[in-house]
Amino acid sequence: MQHTRKQLRGAKVKNSNIQEQLIKARIDSKLTQKEIAQKMNVAQSAVARFENTQNV
Repeated sequence: MQHTRKQLRGAKVKNSNIQEQLIKARIDSKLTQKEIAQKMNVAQSAVARFENTQNV
């Protein structure tokens, strides 16, 4: 199944919304990127990349 450009643009908006929600949840929980990374068993840089990437 092929996706139209309009559908793909919508997907980017959804990813951006997910990023914003996760950043907000991390900040509201008073956790650092490093603490989240430890809980996820990933490097802190992976959390930073996700939070700062435009197209996930």
